[in-house]
Amino acid sequence: MRTLAIRMLAPHFEHKLFLSATPHNGYQESFAALLEPLDSQRFARAVTPDRTQLDAVMIRRMKSELKLRWDGSRRFAERVVKHLEVSYTDEERGAHKALRRYSELRLKNTDSDDGRMATEFVLKLMKKRLFSSPSAFGITLQKHVSTVDGKERGSVALRDIEEYSDDYADDEEYEAETSEVVASASQSFSQLSAEERELLSQLTNYAEKASLRPDSKAKTLIEWLNQTLRAGGKWNEERVIIFTEYRASQKWLFDLLAREGFAEDGRLEMIYGGMPNDQRERSRQRFRPIRRNRKSVYCSRRMLRRRASIYKIIAPS
Repeated sequence: MRTLAIRMLAPHFEHKLFLSATPHNGYQESFAALLEPLDSQRFARAVTPDRTQLDAVMIRRMKSELKLRWDGSRRFAERVVKHLEVSYTDEERGAHKALRRYSELRLKNTDSDDGRMATEFVLKLMKKRLFSSPSAFGITLQKHVSTVDGKERGSVALRDIEEYSDDYADDEEYEAETSEVVASASQSFSQLSAEERELLSQLTNYAEKASLRPDSKAKTLIEWLNQTLRAGGKWNEERVIIFTEYRASQKWLFDLLAREGFAEDGRLEMIYGGMPNDQRERSRQRFRPIRRNRKSVYCSRRMLRRRASIYKIIAPS
């Protein structure tokens, strides 16, 4: 709706200034679609923005660039990044390999600019969701498989992709919108080959099995949580916030942590977009230290783009 409003208003003004904390969803196609109403002479939808032209109109501010306070102190705490190394299984590496192979075949069999745009959108989204969790990947894969042989082609899919945004206040609505756009884009795919169908079958089997248990990344996180929050089986005073990009990953991870005993005595809480305000406030208050020896693990999706994530997305090589 906001994109449509901008496109309607932009032609009536010579000078335009766009301000945003989350400028786009990570896809070049969506980014170009946002730039086009800003300056249609420099940018066009479905065309990768030229870096020189982009530098002429875009300014990006980082917290690290802000001046110090009058007393020399930092305005924001310094971010310290520490990575957890994950050892992926052969099964997980096989899934990533199958998705890469499927992506190569799909792009090779795409013979139009519109088809390539739809294909790249779906493939990039599936890769992102596979890196997030088997559950998030399985949902998108299932929608793709069920609609990939559709006969509808062309402008409908492209319009849906251009208007797609992850800036939703309600995470359930965001998941639903994502599924609808995946379905629309998948319908514009050319006919699948026998090898592509076999790869999709392999990926479906993997997602179904992997969604029922912790993957290697989740196991690494659970091990770190045990060491950080209850070394030797005794809870300490530490608190942890875990960010996930997708609501599906949040639900999946919440269930895994609950099975590991992190939900005992109300220690495990969730906050997500669309959550009733009274429930959100209760979760926020429960996260704060009320008494000694009661600490929480807190899962939130909406803040991923603004804060560092413990549950980091790293693809196996």
